[in-house]
Amino acid sequence: MWSFNKTAGQLSNYEAIARDVAQGYSAIFGGEAFKTMLQAVTTILRVGPRNGQSVYAAVDEHGRAGAVAILTDTEDVREFSVLHAAPGFAGQQAAETLIHGLTQETQGGFAPHPMVADTLLTGDVPWDAILTKAGFSMTRRIRMRAPLSTIPNLPSDMDIYTPTAADDLRPVAQCMVESYAESPDRVLHPEMRDVAVAERYLRRLLLNGATLITLCDEKLNPVSGGLIEMTFPGNAFLLYLFTRPDQRRKGFADRVLIRLKRIAAVRYVANRMWLCVSAGNPALEFYHHSMFEFSGEQPAFYWSP
Repeated sequence: MWSFNKTAGQLSNYEAIARDVAQGYSAIFGGEAFKTMLQAVTTILRVGPRNGQSVYAAVDEHGRAGAVAILTDTEDVREFSVLHAAPGFAGQQAAETLIHGLTQETQGGFAPHPMVADTLLTGDVPWDAILTKAGFSMTRRIRMRAPLSTIPNLPSDMDIYTPTAADDLRPVAQCMVESYAESPDRVLHPEMRDVAVAERYLRRLLLNGATLITLCDEKLNPVSGGLIEMTFPGNAFLLYLFTRPDQRRKGFADRVLIRLKRIAAVRYVANRMWLCVSAGNPALEFYHHSMFEFSGEQPAFYWSP
């Protein structure tokens, strides 16, 4: 019934798919997410993907999609941006066809990369069972959010820097990789395990509008840092917060986070900050003390060819 295809935006039911995905995201991130996701997914499915993205679908004989994946391909990983399936048994069959096709195509590629499903999966299908059956490993991710209504003042900003994409980011990348050496989150993120990958990843995020903050010592070597981006209106997402192991428990992460909260509130006009962290990560205690509260739990999946 279903066939696996790489599409160019010609799905006949793209409007319904985009609406379902937008509703799934707005249920988590609030009404602000609906319009943003509706426009973004509609554009991708109607006009076609760009910026390293690809659209794959399990379609029927009429060109209607039962399951859709929007993937972002980089030098190091293939990441699901959106993974959605129609409700019911037909949607489950379509999802199984889609995932099987993706793993087979990736495995047979010239330079196969790991695949990661680390974002919200939408649609009324058992993604956990489907992805696990296909050989994906699962971990649990905790979603947390913090209001940005009250932000304490920093004692001093003299040693806080805001690198740009044009700067030498290797020292920051080195600091980040050292910081995440024992983190359970690194299993999902190749940029947490390799300095060259981290440097490329940071530069790409900065070029796309993210903001990087570093706290440096007297020799201008980064000892702590963090990165945020705006996801939906009113919402900023904390992508990374890191401190070198030998520099922890000195208040550095607190200072970086306070500055990132202020940037989110002023530059991004956000009233909430979000983050995801692996269940069992010791950093959860720090985020609780930093006014983050539990919002939900979601599975994350990774697969290596």
